[in-house]
Amino acid sequence: MSSTNPHGSSSLTTPSVELDTPFVDNFARRKIQAGIFHGIIVLCTLASLTVLGVLLYRVMSVGLPWLNLSFLTSFPSRVAARAGVLSALAGSVS
Repeated sequence: MSSTNPHGSSSLTTPSVELDTPFVDNFARRKIQAGIFHGIIVLCTLASLTVLGVLLYRVMSVGLPWLNLSFLTSFPSRVAARAGVLSALAGSVS
């Protein structure tokens, strides 16, 4: 099955395009700008992930020693040593 174009030939050809347009003239500059922008985005992403990692480490290192079975299975109390989060956990599940 061959297709013919309006000129009568059976080969598929692409139309010719002039290459001296402003689009092509600025291609190198735009490619450099895109590379710089990409680098800035990567650096910002890495900086954000680093800050997030530091914060998560800090929260876990300070908070995990306080987390035990008694804390999870006790109800709130006025005495801090006996206080727990059982009612809050039960309320968030149901």
